[in-house]
Amino acid sequence: MNKYIYSIYSMISSIILIFLGKSSNLVIFGSKHGASYNDNSRFLFEWIHHNRPEIKCIWITRKDEILEMLEINGLSCLNMFSLRGKIALKRATVGVISYSLRDIAPNPIDVPNSIKIIQLFHGQCVKAVRFAIKEGLTDNEIKERRKEAELVSYAISTSGFMSKYWEKCVQFGLNKHVTTGYPRNDCLIRIPKKHSNMWSKYLKAENNEKTILYAPTWRHGREPTKFFPFKDFNKDKLVDFLEQKNTILLLRPHKNDLNKHQEIRLFLEDLANSKRVKLATHTIFDDVNSILPFVDILMTDYSGLYHDYLLMNRPMIFIPYDYGEFESKSGFLYDYNNNLPGPAVDSFEKLQFELENIINGTDNYLKPRKTLRDKIHKYRDSSSCERVADLVKNLLPTIQ
Repeated sequence: MNKYIYSIYSMISSIILIFLGKSSNLVIFGSKHGASYNDNSRFLFEWIHHNRPEIKCIWITRKDEILEMLEINGLSCLNMFSLRGKIALKRATVGVISYSLRDIAPNPIDVPNSIKIIQLFHGQCVKAVRFAIKEGLTDNEIKERRKEAELVSYAISTSGFMSKYWEKCVQFGLNKHVTTGYPRNDCLIRIPKKHSNMWSKYLKAENNEKTILYAPTWRHGREPTKFFPFKDFNKDKLVDFLEQKNTILLLRPHKNDLNKHQEIRLFLEDLANSKRVKLATHTIFDDVNSILPFVDILMTDYSGLYHDYLLMNRPMIFIPYDYGEFESKSGFLYDYNNNLPGPAVDSFEKLQFELENIINGTDNYLKPRKTLRDKIHKYRDSSSCERVADLVKNLLPTIQ
């Protein structure tokens, strides 16, 4: 949008605010800097829409396709660059985000100091982020994060254990952290019918004994992620193994890796030529939690995804091939190796061995998984949306 027009919109919205004031029951939602409709924000937005009609909810986006999709489904949505979007930002009493203030505004400086923010996050993980990362933040990142910290009223968490470590990352003040569980994890416990239908459509009536999801973390743009980073990796042996075990392997690279590194895309597309290997990218499944209930084995490294997966108490295998480098540049919030809820492998032969054990029914990590699960998750039910909705309600003066 033209900067001149956007400035005029900002001025008009400020004038309208003088006459109309704040809207006492208006809550705006956003995610992924306005570019996606996903994560904790989406699950809470839809839950409140269906269960708390007294609360006026509007999704804020920068994408016309999201705006059109939500309007077709009867959900309120505004473009953050539009005049109506600017007015909603100024008049809202509460803003709900999963990434940063850019979820609801083009620039953090556009977010009024009068709004009360609930930060849902897009995952609490073992790896250090934000202020806890060893490489540090840029001056601009620090400025943005400080403003976010000032506006946040509540920061949700999955447990007191995680709140303690996560405060090192966000520096909101420990008193702002509230243990509710993650809205996006409700669907792991109570599977929505639309997720089951979507999964069935994806499989196209294929009958597989097991489903494996391979989903490594993003490495903050330092190096592209390596899939199957083993000297002894053999594509044909992998496909033969999957065929023998009547198992399907899903590959889910991080969106940033897929967009920036052609070699990753070509490598994964080559693997996916087999009927036993399928891509499960963000384009196919924007929210990975929508398919987690149908996954029997998770393969990952330091991704916060394995924290969510703990709720289902299913086997995991870890491939921390760059642990030393990751520890020196990013760091970890708690002891990674001593809390692993599954075996760590450093060769294709070991990976096959561990997969063989799991598929044949041998599970050697039941106790470590339960131990870590109990640290990470206070709640293991499907009521996280309801608990977070109560926090929203607490911040709305006319809805008590």
